[in-house]
Amino acid sequence: MAVELTSVATTAEPTERLLGFSDAVFGIAITFLALELGDVPEEVINHEESVSTFLASHINDYVTYAGTFIIVGFLWSRHHQMFRYIKGRSGTLLVTNLFLLALVALLPYPAAMAGRGFGLGLALACLLVPLLMISVLLVALWELALRQQLVIPGLPAQTRASFRANTLAVAGVFALALVLALASWRLDSPELSYAAMGCALLLIVVPILVRLHWPTPQQASYAPPNANELADKEEKLAAAVLTLLERIRNGSDTVRLCVFTDGVFAIAVTVLALQLQPPAHSVTLTNEVIIENLQTVPWNIYLTTFAFVGIYWVTHIHTFEVVKGTDAILVWLNLLFLLFVAFLPLPTELVNLVEGSSGAWVLYFAVLFSICMFLAAMRIYGARTSKLSVERELPAEARYSIARTLWAAAAFLVGIALVTISRNPIYGEVVLVLILLRGPVLRRVFPAAHKSMWARHRGATAVADDERPEAHVS
Repeated sequence: MAVELTSVATTAEPTERLLGFSDAVFGIAITFLALELGDVPEEVINHEESVSTFLASHINDYVTYAGTFIIVGFLWSRHHQMFRYIKGRSGTLLVTNLFLLALVALLPYPAAMAGRGFGLGLALACLLVPLLMISVLLVALWELALRQQLVIPGLPAQTRASFRANTLAVAGVFALALVLALASWRLDSPELSYAAMGCALLLIVVPILVRLHWPTPQQASYAPPNANELADKEEKLAAAVLTLLERIRNGSDTVRLCVFTDGVFAIAVTVLALQLQPPAHSVTLTNEVIIENLQTVPWNIYLTTFAFVGIYWVTHIHTFEVVKGTDAILVWLNLLFLLFVAFLPLPTELVNLVEGSSGAWVLYFAVLFSICMFLAAMRIYGARTSKLSVERELPAEARYSIARTLWAAAAFLVGIALVTISRNPIYGEVVLVLILLRGPVLRRVFPAAHKSMWARHRGATAVADDERPEAHVS
């Protein structure tokens, strides 16, 4: 039996491993960008230099990290969107995609160069060259898929033209930025280098202008199984596809978004574990050395941070058990959420190494607060935007889930306030107490919603079928 192809689905059997490998490379590269943010120097560890001074001296690295993270996330979203329409593969397509991934994987190197040489045209050009090549390879992938008929059969000409125009526009923006960076290098003009950085804003403006001439179709493309089967199911199939499109407005399912997110989380927690250092190779290993190392390794902050990351990951799972579709807003909220998840090892390391530093704890809580807020934003957006939900949850369940995330965000704000006012990081432990109180308090406020939601997570029927909102047909 033939398989129905639709642009709502982000995966297809022929491209499944290609996309899994691509998402893994993008996830690793985008997380490793944070590894180049600078080691904590001895002066900071010994309190000879404040944490705030250390952070201020590396502000260019953090700006470069955030900017590169967002740009790489933007390129991943283009790849994600492209393979909603590409449902087949060929040897040439696989090789072209491999070249693209090779460039993605090396991005942490030129990103570190651009951060350390902030304002230098040549340093920025080192980053822009692979970004331009990636955008050109995206154009090549699209044209190759069209020429080899690897896209959904009968893909409308409007969709083909719209995506071609958008990919060419992105390549044009990077080409312009590279010209400005090279001119900055040759003319020794930092102003031109900053102008090249400003071209990143065109990645927002240019697609909007392109859509004025090549509007993105507000209808999903799909290929029915075959004419004979469609004859019996035509009315039902058409209704199902159009109903789905009315909800997600040319969006997609959440499969690749969740796979990409899981990859970033996995790498982030692994990087956290790298801070648990065994004795140096130059030290002879004895029982006393092992005991001393076990006592000095920062188990507490590692396990605490891992627990927070685990809570966020579980909450992300619960969110996307209900939210079954993605659109551009949700993709970008998720990317910003991951930006702070990937950044978390740095403040964790500062808390580990700089004992008693209120500045390190403020940064730590601020990053955790930001993660909470973007997670809450996704949860609220998904709950309020019915077009993204295939199976609607009960309103009380939505309020309970959102309250859990906002409670954690409020706890981190309390931690920031207490540590900032008292200048004593010991008061940050209040945050842990507030987090522990979250469950018992909210279970009393939303008893029915708590039982209903967790029963659904276990696969049980929480409420009678006639008490639940009718599920949409997908």
